[in-house]
Amino acid sequence: MAGAKNQHAAAAAPARHASAAEPTDLKDQGIMRDIDLWAASRARAHTVLDRCSSSSVCLRLRSGAVLAALEHALALVDADDAPSSWLLLAQAHLAMGSVSAVRSACVAAAARGADIAQFSSELNTYLETWIDHPARLGFLFPEGAHREGRGERHSRLAARGLRHDGCYAATPAVSIAWSIFLDRGATGVPRGVVLYFHGNGENADFLQPLAHQFHQMALALMVVEFRGYGNSSRATPLLSTLCTDAEPLVLSDALDEALRQASLPKATPVICFGRSLGGHVAVHIAAIGGSLFANRVRPCALVLDSATASVRNWTRVAPPGSKAQGPPIPGGVSMVGLLENMQKLSGMTVPLLVLHGSADAIVPPFQAKLLYDASAAPEDSKHLLLFPGCGHNDLAHHPKYWPSVARFVEGTLAPLTQGR
Repeated sequence: MAGAKNQHAAAAAPARHASAAEPTDLKDQGIMRDIDLWAASRARAHTVLDRCSSSSVCLRLRSGAVLAALEHALALVDADDAPSSWLLLAQAHLAMGSVSAVRSACVAAAARGADIAQFSSELNTYLETWIDHPARLGFLFPEGAHREGRGERHSRLAARGLRHDGCYAATPAVSIAWSIFLDRGATGVPRGVVLYFHGNGENADFLQPLAHQFHQMALALMVVEFRGYGNSSRATPLLSTLCTDAEPLVLSDALDEALRQASLPKATPVICFGRSLGGHVAVHIAAIGGSLFANRVRPCALVLDSATASVRNWTRVAPPGSKAQGPPIPGGVSMVGLLENMQKLSGMTVPLLVLHGSADAIVPPFQAKLLYDASAAPEDSKHLLLFPGCGHNDLAHHPKYWPSVARFVEGTLAPLTQGR
């Protein structure tokens, strides 16, 4: 969740490890104590939603079948357009982690005569007193960590057609910037594009050295910058908008338009890649992009580097002895909702690669196991690798990191690109 100050700037340089210890597959390791503790707290947390009119949607939300609940709520809206159905849709969108969609559903419910006061009050309280609590935002988005974008090297690359920059509207007042890096030596179109969501303190300029690694795999790199970072609007970064700011990529034509500007085919396979805090966005976009209600981009794979399994684990992320940050995590529907990667992964069969350092003190490695176990992908298409001695910000320096990513990419894209 903290930014990688040194990881990517030297990604193409020789690895710093004297010995290339093999990354460890965590499937057979016994880091189960923390997982058992998490499962117990999860069981205690799921309560409410009884006032909703569809017990089917409520049960799906309680059981963690978030995508199924959302799709069922959408079907109810399509069937009768009743105020109660729109409120159900708002509940399901909250569970999905889409604040903008929650508010849209509330507006529709109010227009049909529904009393949304209680739900809106609960949502605002949740956002303002917990998810966007100043202490939490100060920890995740420290002052001075936001990086300006587009220096001299950007101008040189743009002039040669190797970098394309643009933006899309996340809200009427907030624009989100993106940059696509192309391979100067490529003779054909890329096999796919990596849709990269960065960690704290990073931006497209900072991550430019990664482009070479992905070009070696015949992939283009597209970096999406959070609000307050790089060339996105100078709005305050918020956890409640982290995922929803990226939704236009797959729920409108924002990604299609970005690919067009870079002269990439609309049908280019997309690999969602999230590092640290960006893992939440990558999971969210892969989930909604691959679900029934998104008819445009369908991500074909998901890679998570040093990602968090769930906001419910953040109370155990801080170093031993540190003071609590902000208020305790609430219960009820809030426990289903925002930034709950495990809930979303449980409804996804997209191929998954989870990469984590064994010495990560910011996001402990047990969370990588939680992500892996939550995924509904077949056993032969999900992979979990623990890199010995690596922390949170030096994972890409391990000599086996990029070969591991390349093998996963090849196994995922080969069936899709045969004959191209």
